[in-house]
Amino acid sequence: MEHAHCDDTLLKRVPSPNGKLVIVIYNRTCNRGVTFFTYADVEDATVWFSWPRHPVVCFLVSHANSPHQLDAVWRDGNHIDVSSPDELDKYDVALPEHTCKDIDIEVVYNFKFKSPPVQEAPDKETVAAIREAIKQSESCIDQKFGSGHANYLRSLVDDKQHRQALELLCTNLDVEKCPISKETYALLEQAATRMAISRSYLENLRPLVQ
Repeated sequence: MEHAHCDDTLLKRVPSPNGKLVIVIYNRTCNRGVTFFTYADVEDATVWFSWPRHPVVCFLVSHANSPHQLDAVWRDGNHIDVSSPDELDKYDVALPEHTCKDIDIEVVYNFKFKSPPVQEAPDKETVAAIREAIKQSESCIDQKFGSGHANYLRSLVDDKQHRQALELLCTNLDVEKCPISKETYALLEQAATRMAISRSYLENLRPLVQ
């Protein structure tokens, strides 16, 4: 089994006032740059055998999918402020369930989040394009994901979850490498443009068009 190769690029090191701990902020790219994360964690600066990285004491935050600036400062030896000047997508931000394990450190997060994307399509033509794309893809996705999967996508459309239905359909077609007709791709492109979903969905599907 082939494991993903990842490379870390150190961005910033912020020692604690007593020098025993250090905040480390770094970018991690995997699969030749296909996936991208920005991380911040707290490491034990007193352990040197693993230099230039130290044992991780606690995880602070990660942001997926695109490079965003993260910053962190020690207000004192027991308080850390984590922030970003960028407007972040809430779904891409991962935060710890417990702050710094058993260490008495309080972390305050100062983030600006984007408004959630609109789920409902702007017009009937876009809804019709999504429905027709599901119909034309039904044979492959039902074969790959089980009978009735296309009906599940239709139920999302019926529930006015048009964005979710479209993004899931594109993801399903990409994952299972379903052949896509030019007509189906045109429908997906029309709906994707009107819904302003990420262009990466269409780019991933383009090699499948026949």
